[in-house]
Amino acid sequence: MSADSRAAPGILPRTNRRNDIVRLRELCRNHAVGSIVVGWPVHLDGTPGTMAAEAARFADRLRKQLGLPVDLLDERLSSWEAAQVIGTTKTRDRTSLRKGNTLDDLAAAVILRDYLSRAARGTQG
Repeated sequence: MSADSRAAPGILPRTNRRNDIVRLRELCRNHAVGSIVVGWPVHLDGTPGTMAAEAARFADRLRKQLGLPVDLLDERLSSWEAAQVIGTTKTRDRTSLRKGNTLDDLAAAVILRDYLSRAARGTQG
């Protein structure tokens, strides 16, 4: 979910907790979602960041409200990696990549890629 008021394909603008959960539940049903991944903000040394507790509460809320498994996944360096992708993109494509929350979108894709890679290897977040 994104706090941005501009909706891009695949991005749900935040409204309020109740509506967000309703829309997530609908998405999960419509797309046969089996589990949810939530980024867990930790420092480089592995200690929880300032938003780690909020991310954990959000994950717990999703588990309870949606009845699906929710995994917290270390999101260290995901924004850095996303910025590297933008930096290595052809110059004419960078402008469109930098609009809106693209860095966050790419970082979320990095987190999901890491999650799927770990799942394929049978390891946890």
